[in-house]
Amino acid sequence: MKKIVSIKLESRQLDSDRQTQVTRSEHQGSWYRQDGHDYLIFRDAEGIQTTLKMATDEWRLFRRGPNLESWQVFRQGKSVPSELTLMGSMLPLLTYTKRLDRIEIPSGAELQLEYDLYSDSALLGNFTLILHLTIIGEEPAHA
Repeated sequence: MKKIVSIKLESRQLDSDRQTQVTRSEHQGSWYRQDGHDYLIFRDAEGIQTTLKMATDEWRLFRRGPNLESWQVFRQGKSVPSELTLMGSMLPLLTYTKRLDRIEIPSGAELQLEYDLYSDSALLGNFTLILHLTIIGEEPAHA
């Protein structure tokens, strides 16, 4: 059954100049289990839909909006190719995952992801995402 969740998202970026940028946002989304994977789906204020597909040892992040499409694969201790398409221009990237943590609690979960992002061999930045999920209801079953 799909759960309706409140999502508090904190994103920290340490760029190649060692400058830190922190953003915080709140969203509402769906969290459910299907075929051995957990899915978290939400849409942000800019209309970008984010889907996070989680298995035990691998997370996949998909983002799609009017002028943006990206996908990233995260495997702890591994470098994995990914890509970002902005306004029709594709940029190949490489993601090195430092940490994938998922802590479930009765009222929801906390997800933590830390990774380095590269374009060619240049480090674009170190990213940390923390998502606090709080279950606020269940979606009605479909007939």
